[in-house]
Amino acid sequence: MLGAAAALLASTAVQAQMKPEEMVETRQAGYQFMSWNMGKIKAQVIDGKEPFDQAKVAAAADVIAAIANSGMGSLFNTAANQLASVAKSGDQAAIKKAFGDVGASCKSCHDKFRAD
Repeated sequence: MLGAAAALLASTAVQAQMKPEEMVETRQAGYQFMSWNMGKIKAQVIDGKEPFDQAKVAAAADVIAAIANSGMGSLFNTAANQLASVAKSGDQAAIKKAFGDVGASCKSCHDKFRAD
């Protein structure tokens, strides 16, 4: 699965062998892949732009959790793991809440990064 490949590429062991520029590119690719998967969930659970497909939502949540747990940072691991867990249940209200928690975790890091 692509999530496993992304997790491998972002692992600490692999990063230790990379040049700084490659590390930045890998992190950015991981975050972009997570963002893309967040968009898949958002379209189905939050916006309703696409019909809800529990299997697709669960797959997207699994990718987000895999990348979050691959050494990309520890700020949202718990939230990402919770999203992956509730996505398997198919409970859209629980998925919506867990999705919001991941978004809030991501936002808190963005806010710190962009602060003066």
